[in-house]
Amino acid sequence: MSATDPPGDTSQEAGRRSAESASMRPRAPAPASVGSGVWTLLSLGLITAAVYLLRLAVPMALRSLINQPLIDLPLALGENVIGAWYYLDTVLLLFGLYYWGYRVVRHDAPLAYWRTRQDDGALDYGLVIALLPVVFAVALLLMFPVTAGDLFVYIFFGRIWAFQGLNPYITSPEMVPSDITFNYTVFREAATVYGALFTHLSALLARLAGDSLIQNVLLFKGAMVLFYGLTALCVYLILKRTRPELAWVGVYLVWWNPLVQFNTAGDGHNDITMLAVVMLALLLAQRGQWSLACAALVLSMSMKWVSLILVPVFVVAALRAWGWRRAPEIFGGLAVGFGLAALLHAPFYAGLGTVLGSVPYIGAAFTTSIATVVRDVLLRVTDQSSAETWARLTAYIVFGLLYLRELTRIREGFDALVYACFQAFFLYLLIGTLWFQPWYVIWLVGIGALLVGTPVAERTILLTFTAMLIHLVTGFGWRLGWFSNLSLLHLTAVAVVFAVPLILWLSERWPAEDKPVEAPAESLP
Repeated sequence: MSATDPPGDTSQEAGRRSAESASMRPRAPAPASVGSGVWTLLSLGLITAAVYLLRLAVPMALRSLINQPLIDLPLALGENVIGAWYYLDTVLLLFGLYYWGYRVVRHDAPLAYWRTRQDDGALDYGLVIALLPVVFAVALLLMFPVTAGDLFVYIFFGRIWAFQGLNPYITSPEMVPSDITFNYTVFREAATVYGALFTHLSALLARLAGDSLIQNVLLFKGAMVLFYGLTALCVYLILKRTRPELAWVGVYLVWWNPLVQFNTAGDGHNDITMLAVVMLALLLAQRGQWSLACAALVLSMSMKWVSLILVPVFVVAALRAWGWRRAPEIFGGLAVGFGLAALLHAPFYAGLGTVLGSVPYIGAAFTTSIATVVRDVLLRVTDQSSAETWARLTAYIVFGLLYLRELTRIREGFDALVYACFQAFFLYLLIGTLWFQPWYVIWLVGIGALLVGTPVAERTILLTFTAMLIHLVTGFGWRLGWFSNLSLLHLTAVAVVFAVPLILWLSERWPAEDKPVEAPAESLP
């Protein structure tokens, strides 16, 4: 009993009566700033839609460029300084609008939630946040995939399996030069590098689209947008239970992100399919369904193999939550997932060498990555083979050590799992990969949105922005002669993408140590 409680009264009874008294008082209406914030967000969204349409979709229209195989971003906008400035202006404008909107939503949506203690105060924000990105996506569907020869590769592998029964894991584009996609494909000597579930999905989409190249592009991009929507929905469902006052803020972070919109609705990259299944696994884990979560996570590998690095993270988190006594259930879930993945791959199996397709070939190549910079430095003192071997080994060892460190920091609690998943992907992109592409950052966006209210959200926004700038270096910069050699280009690209996010990460506290977001005192009735 507290000294301030009436005689014979318990603190629980006092709390109950206080709650009842508070419930009888009229709720304070949401402040005027919340309503004005909705209109501000709506205005920002309409301007963003106009930018996507007028500065991207119209100049790089699908119908105009579809007859120009292998046209890319610099060719579409102009291989000159004007084209480079045009792209930079567009990216700055999109991210400026995005971050402005984030500040509005971050301030007003939680305030509306706490003032009303129900969804009606956040409903206006929800409608604007949920619906306007559909407009963005529709505009970008009309854009030619200027950074994604990959999209035509998806179509190719789907078509040869659907119509000719050719195995995508042993058949490369150069073996079927008669296909309508052949002139648009890249890495024509390589078989597929994607999982069996994505191959089956590609075959289904190819059957639906038929022999029209435009219909194939639109249908494949439309399917990517559906997975994008599923990702946003998972973010909402998870945050609704973990941080309800920030649920719509999290949805905004992923659903309005220019990098994800550009690379999913615009260019049709399939990274969003893997992320959507990972988010489903996180949703199941948040609800304590660890066996199903582990099974779903394994299936995400059947979209894109890289989610394999999250399996140990889930196992450790599940053991923290359930203990070793229920380990058979956890590993049983993994077994079910691997079993389903094996069934999906069974029609393509032609020996162990066919399981991964051309992943070993593509994954061993160097592009703009820290490992590439290390290789370039080593080339000054040794031959190329030795330089690549040592650079690859260094990247794997450093990543492995940091990855193990993150595994040891996983504690019981959903946020610890989410942060470990985010860090696994972040460290892989920063250090572990030899082959970096800006659309890989999509992996981080959905997961980072679950940590809204922590510094990780800011790091996610920043990395998506810097990743978009890489096209200025590797696309426009190289063709315009800004760099005297490839080593300088690689160093510049890595610095542009990773330098500031790396500094931001090193300055962060571990989000699991952050205090939960409190209701603003002035907002309570």
